[in-house]
Amino acid sequence: MSKIDVTKIIKDSLQELQKIGEEKEFPGENQDSKLIFPKKRKTTERRRSEKEAVFLFVRELEKSEGKLYYSVETPTQKKYKFSENNKPCDPQILPEKVRGGTSARFDVTLYLKRGANEISKKHIEFKFGNNDTCRKDFLKLLCDDDNQSVINYFINIIESKDIIKSKDTIESLKEKFKTSIEYILKKYKDQKHSKLRIFVFILDYSEGNNFFEFEFDDALLFTLILHLGTLLAVFIAYFKDIKELFIGFLTLIVRIVTRKFKYKELGAYEKFVILIFIATVPLVIGAVIDKKVAGLADNSRLIGGFLLINAVILFISDKIKTKNITIKNAAPKNAALVGLAQIIAVVPGISRSGATITGGLLNGFTRTFAVKFSFIMSIPAILGASVFHFADVAKSGAEITSEMVSSSIIGFIFAFIFGFAAIIFLRIIAANRKFWIFSVWCAAVGLLALIFG
Repeated sequence: MSKIDVTKIIKDSLQELQKIGEEKEFPGENQDSKLIFPKKRKTTERRRSEKEAVFLFVRELEKSEGKLYYSVETPTQKKYKFSENNKPCDPQILPEKVRGGTSARFDVTLYLKRGANEISKKHIEFKFGNNDTCRKDFLKLLCDDDNQSVINYFINIIESKDIIKSKDTIESLKEKFKTSIEYILKKYKDQKHSKLRIFVFILDYSEGNNFFEFEFDDALLFTLILHLGTLLAVFIAYFKDIKELFIGFLTLIVRIVTRKFKYKELGAYEKFVILIFIATVPLVIGAVIDKKVAGLADNSRLIGGFLLINAVILFISDKIKTKNITIKNAAPKNAALVGLAQIIAVVPGISRSGATITGGLLNGFTRTFAVKFSFIMSIPAILGASVFHFADVAKSGAEITSEMVSSSIIGFIFAFIFGFAAIIFLRIIAANRKFWIFSVWCAAVGLLALIFG
């Protein structure tokens, strides 16, 4: 906000929280705070919480210059569901007409009047302790306001003993945050999202820096880069086929424009273009289903069940007798059935490659052509996802930093290497009927998830 350094206010208030907490008894006479942290029952340990952090933040805010106003426990604009039958559930936004749910609260909201009728807002959430309940806070901070230029703040205060006990590192915490944020962005990808800045402050930490800052605008860019790395792997692995497909696409356009289109007279790669298009159409259905099943990713037992289904799919693929269908004699109905097979892969635990390769084999494709068709038909999906991610990155207005560039380059290289290796590996195991190896692995992991999930 104009002339107001919110980050500095946050830092100053957290350092004050640290300083007051170090007092053994009452604050010294020279301290300007009268805040005391009471001892816990039957222990000398002092209790500190996010409430004190809010009080100290507001006090530092009151000291700052500039016309910045605030409210505490600010009602959200949208209605949420955070629990079901008094138990935590996957946090979600509820439509206004749906019964149930509640208007949630933001710990602090900052207001800056920019004009006669324009007020800029920033929301702040404080969380004390190292726990896994931050997803509901992220949902509010990301999705409650439709203003994409706004940066909201999440402040996680953790005692050093809790970090040691949980064996977490700053990088593992960042990864947890990133996973939760990407889940929300995927689940509510049709909504506008605010930006999010995260601060982690470690109390009583004397071995170096105890204040860390993350900004997750780069998550969208990083996802886009990973898509492009995978896409390059497919292009290089099937360069000759893709070159012929491009030529076939151009000649197909000429046939359509000149009204000389007859399917029986088309060349092999002209037909291949049509087959890829037909196989891609079911992705529209898959996109609708994907939104409905996004919440399943949190149910480990359900994922275990889907892994067992995936094990069966992979096992079946080794037993199928093919009919020597290749690029030369594949029919549109074959492509349609393979395209439908990829719809089930939107469910967590089901392999897209496994589903489409098995779908191709069930249609009589040779093993080599089944793998080739599976990967080449993924190109439109990857391109489509890349276009949407590029649009999201452009709309987010994210600042491209040197750290983002370096991590994106590394991510691109690894996405390419592992993508290319996966293609070569799948070619080999498909040709040698070795999918049973993955089948056993999926079955083992699925059973473990069902038992211990």
